[in-house]
Amino acid sequence: MNWKRMAYLIYPFLIGFLLPIIFFVTSGHDYEAKAGIIRHAELSSERPLKVNLAIGRTTVISFATHPEKVVPGNPQAIEINFLNHDLTIRPLASRPGNLIVYTKNNRYVILLQVVSETSYDDAVSVNTFSSNNRSLRLTHDTFVIEQVKLHNLVRKTKTSITAMISHQERYLQSDSLPPDLKCKGCFLRKHPIGSELVCSNPISILECQMNGSQYTLKRNSGREPNDAR
Repeated sequence: MNWKRMAYLIYPFLIGFLLPIIFFVTSGHDYEAKAGIIRHAELSSERPLKVNLAIGRTTVISFATHPEKVVPGNPQAIEINFLNHDLTIRPLASRPGNLIVYTKNNRYVILLQVVSETSYDDAVSVNTFSSNNRSLRLTHDTFVIEQVKLHNLVRKTKTSITAMISHQERYLQSDSLPPDLKCKGCFLRKHPIGSELVCSNPISILECQMNGSQYTLKRNSGREPNDAR
């Protein structure tokens, strides 16, 4: 009789102790099973959109209007397929480059980057808008995505920045440009997302200053300082 009464009293505490453990274990398995991120994004003809890919995974980019043509920056690094208003993209290399998407009236830039399987985009539904209502000719890609090096000449440190270079190589856009960077022959224009370096000459190697230190900003295709004009 005493044993049954003791079991009756212990039972609620035992259940209260075991339920959190069971919930933690099962929720952990569910978390491991999730892959990628489904998100909504706004895409403008004036601002590029970043899309996260993963090796061995396919990402869907869904447009409100039918894409008429795409121009990949690195054709050998991605596999692209059309399906109505959707583009399916699968990366074949760690540097997929960028993608220029043409619709009937506009042109959009998509920056592709490879990330881990836990943070890539399963699907991106884009809402496109632009102030440009004129029809566009389907011309060649005018944008190049590159890794540029920001070299601190005092501390001897280098930082790699992913940037989009356009308009006859005089504009450099990135969300990683330091806001206080000042480069010779250029001015920094800030945007809600990232910054844009506007230069009077094609960008190769730039002499810059920031916080009292001397820097150089160099493209991978840039000439050495003694060859720079």
